[in-house]
Amino acid sequence: MLKIIVISSVFFLFSCSEKEQSLPCKFPSLQIQIKSDTGCASGSIEVTPATSISELYISELNKRGANKLNNLAAGSYRVKLSVKDGCVFDTLINIGYVQYGPLFKEVKEIIKKNCNSCHGGVNPHAGLDFSSSCQIVQQSERIKQRSLMGNPTPMPPLGLISERERDVIQKWLLAGGKSSN
Repeated sequence: MLKIIVISSVFFLFSCSEKEQSLPCKFPSLQIQIKSDTGCASGSIEVTPATSISELYISELNKRGANKLNNLAAGSYRVKLSVKDGCVFDTLINIGYVQYGPLFKEVKEIIKKNCNSCHGGVNPHAGLDFSSSCQIVQQSERIKQRSLMGNPTPMPPLGLISERERDVIQKWLLAGGKSSN
């Protein structure tokens, strides 16, 4: 399982509520981990140690968490970090995309060529839209069963894909079946 984590130095603007503490706020020693999005809104932001944090908040998504926010798509987010002494720190954090790996790029083209006529568009067969990279990764076991083994029936319906295409899919699955492979 590939896990991409970027440990960042993030600069926060800060303020304190008047009743809680007066300036200057004391910024706790924290580590910010930013996990990139694989195309399935799988990015995350985690702040440690959690004992110093009372809340993480992204207003444009109305997402709150104690010390971690998950299921973030790639993009820039204004993050507010509330610490236990009443201070609020504010910063812009970028969640990046994981770059597609060479095997996944090939698999995506094979799927596009052989599967998207039925499993793509507005009303995809069986609700599987393989024009989405996320669906390809999430359905990797189903793709293996249908396109490599013909189980329970071969896909595409007219017969298995070429041996070369099956080899590419097999290599991708053996590498981990992720968009970064």
